[in-house]
Amino acid sequence: MEIEVLGGLEVRRNGRSIVPSGSEAQQVLALLAARADQVVPMTSLICEIWQDTPPHDARRRVEALVCQLRKRLAAALQLGGEPAAAASSILVSVPGGVLLDSRCSTVDFRAFQRSVGAGLRLLEAGRVAEAARRLRDALDLWRGPVFAGVRQGPYLEAEARPLKEARLGALDQWAEAELRLGRQAELVPELTLLTGRHRTDEGLHGKLMTALHRCGRSDEALAVYNWFRAALAREHGTEPSDRLGRIRHGILLEVHDTKPTSLLLRDDFLLQVA
Repeated sequence: MEIEVLGGLEVRRNGRSIVPSGSEAQQVLALLAARADQVVPMTSLICEIWQDTPPHDARRRVEALVCQLRKRLAAALQLGGEPAAAASSILVSVPGGVLLDSRCSTVDFRAFQRSVGAGLRLLEAGRVAEAARRLRDALDLWRGPVFAGVRQGPYLEAEARPLKEARLGALDQWAEAELRLGRQAELVPELTLLTGRHRTDEGLHGKLMTALHRCGRSDEALAVYNWFRAALAREHGTEPSDRLGRIRHGILLEVHDTKPTSLLLRDDFLLQVA
């Protein structure tokens, strides 16, 4: 089975999607997929759909949604010559909850986590080109926003949050690896798009400032700092960290020729402010 949540929800068996059209059934499947191999309590599924105002027959309705998903899975199994009855051992009802068994499955967010971990270890070991490739492989698994198109209640929002944060962290480390490889010119367009989408992510703005400065576009790099500072004040009422301030200060030093040794053209400066 293929389980994908890094973009629109997709769960396939034998090439056939089992994702239903109904929003409530999609929420149930998405939460089961996000917690694959864990029992999801019935109370969590009810709260995910109806929050604090569940109907009096909420449990029966969730059980009906699970039954609907199991029928779709059974049809997909039969398509591949597998017994339809196996659906009950993949989408398992247990006392108090439901479990999606992901054995013999590919799960995109787990593949993402493995690739990011491998990339970070390679970066720490100084194998920068390999690290950049592994981190790029991880990022390429994302097809869009996590659970895109699925209505998200409190439990799906809680599952989505760390995945979003992990993606931003991977983007930041991938950009650092690319900068160490001297690929600042190629980075600028992508970082410009990313900082537009993530207006208050400091790591990405710092990498864009560095890339622009290394391309000889120091005025634009300083403008990025000013834009970021304004966005941070407007949206969060805070100031940039000392880390970003040191990047800005290093650019100003070079622009005004007050320091003979280039700071931002050296990789060790990146390491000092990371």
